[in-house]
Amino acid sequence: MREQDQVHDLTIAQMLAPVSVGANTNTSAVDMLGYSALTMVVEVGVTTLVATMKVQDSDDGITFADVADAALIGATEANLTLAADDDGKVARIGYIGGKRYARLAIARSAGSGILSVIGIQGCPRHAPTPEQHFA
Repeated sequence: MREQDQVHDLTIAQMLAPVSVGANTNTSAVDMLGYSALTMVVEVGVTTLVATMKVQDSDDGITFADVADAALIGATEANLTLAADDDGKVARIGYIGGKRYARLAIARSAGSGILSVIGIQGCPRHAPTPEQHFA
């Protein structure tokens, strides 16, 4: 039987540390060099935040543009809206756009709330991926 190992096929990146978001915010960009897929996991804490989230990508890591729905998996612009009563929810957004860098842009329209975003890079061109440890 084949060993089922995801650990060596994934790389994890912190895109937005848990923080109170009360203004328009962009996450850190993830460098997709060597990977062809990215899953962004958005975790919502206590919130009154009303916001729209958009995945953006870039060739150079400086100039970003909104991604078309065709480059997303399980998410469209219509379902990337955060409501004031979304406390404790977790959402995932898949990106397969093919650009070198990707990030999440959070456009606030009202309120504030605690958010964090983790990027999970997958489909590596070369496996196993580098080890990731705390120490």
